[in-house]
Amino acid sequence: MNEDSLEGAYATLRYQASVFDYITKTGDLEPLKEMEAAKPDIEYMQSFETFYQNMESSKTWFFDRKFEMDILADPIVSSSKITWRCTETFLNGTKAIIRGEYHDDLPEKYQWTRLTGYVTTEYVNGRWAVTPYVSGGGTGGH
Repeated sequence: MNEDSLEGAYATLRYQASVFDYITKTGDLEPLKEMEAAKPDIEYMQSFETFYQNMESSKTWFFDRKFEMDILADPIVSSSKITWRCTETFLNGTKAIIRGEYHDDLPEKYQWTRLTGYVTTEYVNGRWAVTPYVSGGGTGGH
């Protein structure tokens, strides 16, 4: 994963996608905080923390959440940086507890959110750092 190669960058990106899937399912941010390769900035971490604090305080949880990342094109390689065009999809499923009430029939528009944009990996100090996702736009449930 820390190999200075396209394969090493891709392995780091796949690992981070797995970490996001874990966070999406559990709300546990520790793997992201501990992911030295990512070095996420404070604002990026706070956005996740705020999201899960809001879900907890509003007694909201989605049962079948998962995260998927799809690479849409060959990466753009320039010196020590590699940029990937991709989609990030957050799937919520059809069942949720919202404000403390169970729902097993979420409307489709709440079942998923998809963002299309770019993520950059950069080889720094013997590791691949992953920049926060830069969105090129998003859709939800349609």
